[in-house]
Amino acid sequence: MQFLRKAFDLGAIGILNELTLTLKYGDLSLVVINEVQPLPILVEVKKSGKLNQRGMRQIDSLKKLSDYLLKDVPIDLYHDGQVMQRIGSYSEEISYPHLIPGMFEEARKNMYSSKKVEDGLFYHVIDTKVSEEELALILSKFPAREPILQFSRNFIYAEQGYTPLSITVGKPENYWDLLMGNFEILTIADFSVIEKKLNEMDCKISYLEEDQFIF
Repeated sequence: MQFLRKAFDLGAIGILNELTLTLKYGDLSLVVINEVQPLPILVEVKKSGKLNQRGMRQIDSLKKLSDYLLKDVPIDLYHDGQVMQRIGSYSEEISYPHLIPGMFEEARKNMYSSKKVEDGLFYHVIDTKVSEEELALILSKFPAREPILQFSRNFIYAEQGYTPLSITVGKPENYWDLLMGNFEILTIADFSVIEKKLNEMDCKISYLEEDQFIF
């Protein structure tokens, strides 16, 4: 906290990373305002003046991440050999997090809320008191030929970069109900639709044999 207060005294913006659920590297993130652009600085705070092997590894990770953010240096951030590189996007992102809070309100009244978000993509907010038979009936109303099912609670403590559920679900009570297992968000994508759309763009898609990633 002393380091954080000192950063504010010097005119920087300080963030305690552990409070965010999304900033996974370093204890603090500092945003230093200069004449060109704001610069992010990642800080690991140690009580001792000596560094052990773990501390050296943390410093190395922070340097790699800083080079990635500031210099576009490709790194294998999450898995050895799985190199990440930022590529400019020339189209706007299409996403639907704004639908989730309203679906929670409906699910609190009716035990569930379901939406066809777009062709081959379906959202379901389900009260976990719903029986397996009732859940099967709900899902049958939104059929997918090759369904891929994703449970949102699997990503509550995910290490990879992602839009946090605490932001997506809106009200704090919605996030609390997810943490306590009172509600679940199911996302169903139809692989056949995804494959068809990619084939139209002369692209190929295949499954990855990893728990954290589908494709």
